[in-house]
Amino acid sequence: MEAGELTIFLLISLLCFSPDSLAALNLDSFISNGVIDTSILEDSVPQNVVDAIVKTMGIYTMHRPSMGASSLGSTGTLSGHVDVYIEGTLVKFSPIIINALKQTELGSNGIGDTSKFPALPIAKLHVDAAINERTAFGISGIYYPGNYIAGGHIQHVLWQPEEGLYITGRLSGTYASIPIAYTTLSTWSPEIVVGKAMSFADPYIGVSYTLIAGTFDITLDNPPFPITRVKARGGGSTASSFMGVIFRMPFFRLGLEGSYNLDGFHTVGSTVGLSF
Repeated sequence: MEAGELTIFLLISLLCFSPDSLAALNLDSFISNGVIDTSILEDSVPQNVVDAIVKTMGIYTMHRPSMGASSLGSTGTLSGHVDVYIEGTLVKFSPIIINALKQTELGSNGIGDTSKFPALPIAKLHVDAAINERTAFGISGIYYPGNYIAGGHIQHVLWQPEEGLYITGRLSGTYASIPIAYTTLSTWSPEIVVGKAMSFADPYIGVSYTLIAGTFDITLDNPPFPITRVKARGGGSTASSFMGVIFRMPFFRLGLEGSYNLDGFHTVGSTVGLSF
């Protein structure tokens, strides 16, 4: 791996994969005759940069339930009590890591255009189940050798009138260990979901607040680096609004959902699977 590539990997933690985002950093002043000056790491990565890295990975990997305001057990005969499905979500990345770098001494070396950032996909397997007519839970996960993401949620219908919209409280959590991005983290998201299931569809809207905490841990042991380890804890919080709909047929379900995130990590996704 070239010296410039290693430096870029360190500073943005493999999170900004587009050429436009990589070109936003001017790192020439840290490289002399092919040798990287690691003095920028002596006091570790600045805390605001660690926070941005952990927050970015937390939002990207967080558990995203595809479930409306109704429990699976309360929506009629066409929707069963267990759903098994695949989620595919496209996450629009926000340049919060580059913006954090702008606030450090690295910013004096020139940070360019940060408006063009990639949208990256993520896929997970989900299983949702009803406990009773008001309460349901779900789990999700994905595994890649040495890396995994595991999440889940539980929700309860707080207001269930005979006519009108249901109001549901939900708590979601995620644990992710991702050595390829040098991060281990967890997230917690309390949510409020409003909707009303019909015999064939379950539309819903909601809001969520997410707390993110984790560790950024990287060891540089390839030339031209001396062996250097940077390990720091960081995190943050974010808020989102979302809306979606789940279409149900006998033994089949299809879901669509989009979200707006205050930090710019907007999403659009779909789910497809079986309903028993």
